[in-house]
Amino acid sequence: MTTLILLLTFAGFYALYNTSSRAELAQGGFDVWLRSQSLLKPAGVILLVGSLILTVLHKGLAAGILYYFVILSTIASLIIILCPLRIMNYKAVAIVFIGIVIAENLIL
Repeated sequence: MTTLILLLTFAGFYALYNTSSRAELAQGGFDVWLRSQSLLKPAGVILLVGSLILTVLHKGLAAGILYYFVILSTIASLIIILCPLRIMNYKAVAIVFIGIVIAENLIL
C-alpha cells in the first residue's frame, strides 16, 4: 500500500511539475510529450488527492494527513532538485520503485 501511495504521489507531482512554465524540461522525449497533454493538471491533482485518500484510509485521519505531507514534501524536493540535473529518468524511477516493492514485501 505504501508503494502505491508513493507512486501516485510521485506521478501526480511530476505531472504538475511538467505543466509549470518555469520547469527546465528536456528538449525531446517524454517530458515534452507530457507538457503537450491538455488534461495533465487535472490528472495530477486527481492523483495527489487519490494518494491522500489512500493514505488516510491506510493510516487513519491525523496520522494519514501527516504521513501524506511528509511523503509529498520529500518527493517534491527530490523532483525539484533532480529533474533539472537530468538525473531522474524513467529507468531510474523504475529501479527505485522496484527496490521499494521488494523491500516492502520482504519486511512483511
